[in-house]
Amino acid sequence: MTVKGLVQQAANRLHSELARAPKSVAGAYLYLISITSRAMLPRSISRRVMNSICGIGLEWPAISFRSRKVIVASGTEIRLVPHMGEFDQAALFTRTLDYERPVFEWLENNASKRYDLIIEI
Repeated sequence: MTVKGLVQQAANRLHSELARAPKSVAGAYLYLISITSRAMLPRSISRRVMNSICGIGLEWPAISFRSRKVIVASGTEIRLVPHMGEFDQAALFTRTLDYERPVFEWLENNASKRYDLIIEI
């Protein structure tokens, strides 16, 4: 097995155990990994961290996160409350959100010139 495979296997095992841990332990881990990913890691590595934590079918406990600032489209900053298992979980790991990029680009280029506030549901 390659080193990459061993690291991936170890990460999967760790995340599997932490997802079943008490809510306070799982929440603390996700909080710390969120801070680290957003502040210190390049986006490509942050995406890998997110995929490792969220992409293997784990069910994390319901944790209430504070809103995070993320960039959508070309540079519009919004605040988003992340939820594990939803598209917005990316806000825990990266500072940019790729979700519905064409919608946010249209809003940024068109609606922002006519409106002070836009609520996208």
